[in-house]
Amino acid sequence: MAFFSLLDTDKNTDNSISREIDTANFRIIQLEKKVNELAFTADTLWELLAEHNDFDVNALQQKISAKKNEIETRTGETTTCSACNRTVPANKGACYYCGSKLA
Repeated sequence: MAFFSLLDTDKNTDNSISREIDTANFRIIQLEKKVNELAFTADTLWELLAEHNDFDVNALQQKISAKKNEIETRTGETTTCSACNRTVPANKGACYYCGSKLA
């Protein structure tokens, strides 16, 4: 009897792992959809700004590059939130814990 109960345990473990993988894959698909939607929204907003306000695409690209460089230089650094006094990554715009804007 003990041998068969071990087989059942392995089968349950396999089923559990399979469910976790399915759940993770579903979440990945949902996140990919959200990323695509955000990219589409950003492109559309930029087109509207460019059409109605005569903005320069090069200016946007320079601003994006500058922001990426700023974030990359602060990666790995931490700061203390002035609102809740917790330590948070310095490259984030807001505190993970209380949502306050970081300096």
